[in-house]
Amino acid sequence: MWATFPAAAQAIIAALTEEIATLRAQVAHLSERVSQNSTNSHKPPSSDPPHAKPAPPRTPSGKRRGGQPGHPKHERTILPADEVLDHKPTRCGRCQQALTGDDPEPVIDQVIDLPAKMRHVIHHRRHTLTCPHCRVRTTAPPVPEAATGFGPAVQATAAYLTGGCRIGKRPTRQLFEDVFGIPMSLGTITNLEHRTSTALGPIHTAAHEYTKTQDANLDETTWYEGRHPATPPVESSPPPDPPTEAPPPPLPLDARGTTPTHQRKKKAWLWVAVTPAVVVFLIRGCRNRAAFDDLRGEPRRSTRRTGTSSMTTSPRPGANSAGPTSPAISRP
Repeated sequence: MWATFPAAAQAIIAALTEEIATLRAQVAHLSERVSQNSTNSHKPPSSDPPHAKPAPPRTPSGKRRGGQPGHPKHERTILPADEVLDHKPTRCGRCQQALTGDDPEPVIDQVIDLPAKMRHVIHHRRHTLTCPHCRVRTTAPPVPEAATGFGPAVQATAAYLTGGCRIGKRPTRQLFEDVFGIPMSLGTITNLEHRTSTALGPIHTAAHEYTKTQDANLDETTWYEGRHPATPPVESSPPPDPPTEAPPPPLPLDARGTTPTHQRKKKAWLWVAVTPAVVVFLIRGCRNRAAFDDLRGEPRRSTRRTGTSSMTTSPRPGANSAGPTSPAISRP
């Protein structure tokens, strides 16, 4: 009977069957995620909805803490060796007979350590030589590798500690000096961060362009960057003489009740676009349509989940419709 169907109908039925299978898989995946709570997943109890039932108290199992008898053995991963030391028995442990030969599968006791000297210093010596003909002294030009004073491994490590591990610049400087034996200033760490950001620019651009073509979860939150001139610290000193003139009027207060000298940081907005494969962050000074377009690119009609809201974007005027020019936020 299937053979009697027209070819166009067979193609449509096959496409619909494949789409149904895909939708069923998506529904099963979403149903599993919706049913997750603190009792059956890693989610904390604070994320449970109000109607969620509390987890029943656990009944004592009677087992001791720790590994149970007969459980699978878990050992450290054997890494490739940089140095191998063989230890062979010289006599039999029973009859004291002399032993010779090699064991094809010896027992490996692995020891991992850091090298005593972790830094590698290269001196590029640029010589100045005198021409025997005109007596002009010429110095070798600087090599590009020595322009920054630090190699790529030091630069990547400094950027990883301050950016990936969220360690401050002073602890990072102390770590480099104590662990690696590499002295550096706070300004040097800042320069290494900037060079790393420049090197990662093309990668960030490629990731950003990818998220523009994918459905993404969006969100934004306040972000403080930069610093305003702060009030100098007050040093301990003897009481000053009584003022001979009237004190100056107090500084005006802003909307939050603080003086301009207390506004140490500049308020901005951190935007995020989350896809299953890539997450992109952008920092912008506002939360308007221009910042949204920077995150998502050319507007197109779509609905995306943003925290507890759904955001609907519309094309700009003249692009097939005369809809609004800013995102519309609607609560679910």
